[in-house]
This record gives sequence, C-alpha cells and structure tokens, in this order.
Amino acid sequence: MKFDHQRAIYLQIVDWVKIKIVTSQWSIGKQVPSVRVLSVELGVTPNTVQRAYRVLEEGDLLMSKRGKGNFVTDDEHLLEKLRKQLANHHVSLFFKEMQELDYSDDQIYEEVTLFINEKERGEENE
Repeated sequence: MKFDHQRAIYLQIVDWVKIKIVTSQWSIGKQVPSVRVLSVELGVTPNTVQRAYRVLEEGDLLMSKRGKGNFVTDDEHLLEKLRKQLANHHVSLFFKEMQELDYSDDQIYEEVTLFINEKERGEENE
C-alpha cells in the first residue's frame, strides 16, 4: 500500500480496511490480521495499525475479542450502509473531477450512459 504523506497514515489504513470489508476480502464475522502481522505487511508501526483498528472498533466495523483478536462485524445492515457511503463518496469525487473539466451535470450523465452502454456491448461480445 502506498501512503499519501499529506494525510494521517492510520486514517488511510482505516479507509483501506473499509474497502477490504465491503468487497468481502475480509469476510463478515471472520478474524482480521493481527496488529503485528498487518503492521509488517503495510510497513508501518504496530501503534499505527492499533490506532486504525481502534477507529474501526469505535465505528463498530471491527469487534475485539479478548485473547482471540479482532473480527469483522456481523452487522450486515451496518456493512450495507458503509458500502453506500463509500459509493456516494466515490461518485461525489467523480462529479467534482468532471466539473473541474468543465462538464455540466447533463454532460456527465451522457458520458456515464455512454460508458455503461459501451461496457455492456463489450460484455455481449465476449
């Protein structure tokens, strides 16, 4: 994982873990990597990972079980809410970038529609 040094690393890890969870790379109710394992994998200090895990616990996305480790929540409603929040965030960023390219909302809609249609045609030809 590459880090943006203009933003706190632990917050970037929080976002990375959220993606892992909503894409089911880290499954509902399953144990997540230990603080030490993830810190080595990401090349950060254990304290940084612990801080990220604490934020995720406070948001009820991770559950800590004493002596067993950390686990992904089994609250499917919460995970669906997170998925929608992340989607909304990405759409918002996309719109902002398109508007910076001087596209109107109607032009953005046309481009997205064209993209989807081309994608569907490509899938039909496979």
